[in-house]
Amino acid sequence: MPGPHDKYVADFTRQLKIAGKRTLEEVVKIEKTIVLDAFTSIVMKTPVDTGRARGNWQVNIGSPATTPKGNSKTGRRPIRSGTAAINNARPHGAYYIVNNVPYVPYLENGWSRQAPLGMVALTVQEIITQFGGP
Repeated sequence: MPGPHDKYVADFTRQLKIAGKRTLEEVVKIEKTIVLDAFTSIVMKTPVDTGRARGNWQVNIGSPATTPKGNSKTGRRPIRSGTAAINNARPHGAYYIVNNVPYVPYLENGWSRQAPLGMVALTVQEIITQFGGP
């Protein structure tokens, strides 16, 4: 037999579900923003000679990319492609930011005067500072 407070409990339950859905949507939005900010930063910090290193940054969800993509001196193509991958990703997936050019580790470790502090480690530090972390 229904009690006098059943309507309030049902309303409260409905409101909790709505709040939970909104919270999840916000978490997913923040998650994707952080990944896109990190990816864009890494691409744009990559030094440019031929554009091969900058053009080969990729974002994959679930597993890392294994093949090179091509050149891009401006970084527009990898950022456009990465943005599409991030926007189409399921929430809470494993994002892989990868570059398959063999000399990228050298660039990351300061072998270029254009990027003496690298790209990835510097970006990770900036993201931690911006969004908080360990």
